[in-house]
Amino acid sequence: MGKTEINEKWQKDMAPFFENLDGVNADQGFIKLEQVFFLQ
Repeated sequence: MGKTEINEKWQKDMAPFFENLDGVNADQGFIKLEQVFFLQ
């Protein structure tokens, strides 16, 4: 999917809504969050 034309357009259009991408696409720039709540 990363090589499709629509994905390239989505990455370009959505990039302003993501922080700290450091040059990677939004779908590759995930940051793992610390778990705060432990609900059971």
